[in-house]
Amino acid sequence: ATQIRLWLLGRGISLAVVDAAVANSGNEAAMIQWEYSPYIERSHPLVEAIAASLGMAPVDVDAAFIEASSL
Repeated sequence: ATQIRLWLLGRGISLAVVDAAVANSGNEAAMIQWEYSPYIERSHPLVEAIAASLGMAPVDVDAAFIEASSL
């Protein structure tokens, strides 16, 4: 979870924007997962929803996770 958040920050994507996207989903379980999960799985539907709200293509998300894993 820390690595993907650092990756987002490093790309100029504010965590406040991501938090808002999760909150706007109206999915309380997703909000809890984003806030408290010790790791973020690439295949989780929440990742797809956040990526879509940020205008990221699936290939960009794949690259993000690969890059974030080295942080």
